[in-house]
Amino acid sequence: IYLIRYYGFNQFKALISLKKEQILVADEHYNFMLMNRVLINWYDVLTVERTHYRTLTDNFYNSTIVRRYFQSWQRFKQQQVIAEERAERHCDFKLKQRLFKCWQDYTQTEVIRL
Repeated sequence: IYLIRYYGFNQFKALISLKKEQILVADEHYNFMLMNRVLINWYDVLTVERTHYRTLTDNFYNSTIVRRYFQSWQRFKQQQVIAEERAERHCDFKLKQRLFKCWQDYTQTEVIRL
């Protein structure tokens, strides 16, 4: 009876502990594979969303750059028109000054001559 109990029971206990360890390893492996699959799917969804939002932001950035470019071009055109008007007024004023100066000189010379 001692031999059966000693050899049979100890082997049976070793077999049970081995089985428990195998079940724990199998559970850990299952959890790891499940998490791996879930995380891979989550990562794929995340990369798709990230690329989608990146394209949206790139499009927004490009449209903003184009809009700013045209606005600055319009401002430059307006400033150019204003500068041309100021130049015309200045030219007209200086031309009138020179004309009146010449007319004044002419009239003074005529007055002196007479």
